Amino acid sequence: MSARGLLAALLTAALGCGGAQHPATPAGPVTAQALYPLELGRAWSFDAVARDGTSVLVVSRVVSAVGGVSEVATGEESLFYEVRPDGIYRKAREAYLLRDPIALGASWPAGGGQTATVRQVGLAVDTPTGRYDRCVEIEEAGAPSGLRVLTVYCPEVGPARVEASMEVRGRHLVERASLRGVTGGTKPR
Repeated sequence: MSARGLLAALLTAALGCGGAQHPATPAGPVTAQALYPLELGRAWSFDAVARDGTSVLVVSRVVSAVGGVSEVATGEESLFYEVRPDGIYRKAREAYLLRDPIALGASWPAGGGQTATVRQVGLAVDTPTGRYDRCVEIEEAGAPSGLRVLTVYCPEVGPARVEASMEVRGRHLVERASLRGVTGGTKPR
């Protein structure tokens, strides 16, 4: 798989061109639905760097949102997420991407032998689109492959940073993506 294809798959799995928007960060507890808004037309663009140093622009977009199920497309690949009252469910993995309550130390099965754990809460993240507060870092780890994915989600924005790492034949491989832009969408039907 090419560096571009691998990064697109990583971002689609962890999550999703945009202009500068600065959504208001609501008061109260941060929820899974606030951390990954899946409205039709929502789109994210990421500056990504593959393990070989190749830089690419990756764009993910919600192309369908019907009956609580949203399709997020990155390139030619799509993933389907079910918005449930207790979180965002990844249908293909039969496990949650994000699960409420979002609290420091909370964890849940993430599929593929991985466990997702809330590692940090209340983070401030600076991106080209602006500064976002009350962000949350989620770690997915424990897969037989040794894959570890750290994703920082920001309320009403979605994924702001993604880092995937693993050991392969004695080499530590890392791929990173940072939010370049985000555009809003419309509420699902």
